[in-house]
Amino acid sequence: FTQFQRICQCSDALAAGVDFQTAAWITTVLCLADAKALEWYRKSGYQPKDMAHAQERIGGVMSSAVSNASDPRIRTMLRLAVKAVPRGSSGGGDAIRHGILNIMRT
Repeated sequence: FTQFQRICQCSDALAAGVDFQTAAWITTVLCLADAKALEWYRKSGYQPKDMAHAQERIGGVMSSAVSNASDPRIRTMLRLAVKAVPRGSSGGGDAIRHGILNIMRT
């Protein structure tokens, strides 16, 4: 999966409701991606504006999921993932595009 696909999957999982195993999966995926331990680009293209939108979406869905979590274990897992949630940018994805180009060059 690409970083874009992972962010979309996590957003969908958060929007559908989160149990403890889902919260653990989301935390693991986002933290590993943030540490750049997972591939960001795998023969799949996307527009930087789409990535910027996905980043804004996961931020909103994550905040709702953390505030609505009734189980303290789920809330704790999601709070661990908050630091790894990518932030959308007002630049329309230019920083994302430059980051992708840098990754592809190395």
